Amino acid sequence: MRGFSKDNEGHPNRLVIIEFKKPGADIFDNNKALLQCRLYASELVDRIETVREVFAFSVVEIDDEFYKDMKRTGFKDVFSLSERVVYDDFAIGTDDDIPLHLYVMPAASLITDAKARNRVFEEVLRFNMAQASSAVVVPAPDPVPAE
Repeated sequence: MRGFSKDNEGHPNRLVIIEFKKPGADIFDNNKALLQCRLYASELVDRIETVREVFAFSVVEIDDEFYKDMKRTGFKDVFSLSERVVYDDFAIGTDDDIPLHLYVMPAASLITDAKARNRVFEEVLRFNMAQASSAVVVPAPDPVPAE
């Protein structure tokens, strides 16, 4: 799955790639998903010259063996409410000048964390609306004195 955000002129400038692997995939299939994300991202960046940044999400089960392998190859832990999530940054494109941010997470974590982010966003909106509605509006003084 791929998606874009666009710049002010309507050109794609950010790319999002999501790669899903079946539950129960072994370490080789899971590593293949990481490779596919990097290859797909690089190929698309080479074809779409306006893309300046790529975010890739590999949705896989992370067992202990796969987690250890990712940590050995430089992946870092990311906070998650439910399960292990890791990420690493890569440089892609013909000149290796486009950042690729690759996140690896189980489907359950993707759903749980997204719900939490949306709930926090909704609470912030409600708080701001409540503050705006309780604010007292004081009219500005008339700059020209009345005669």
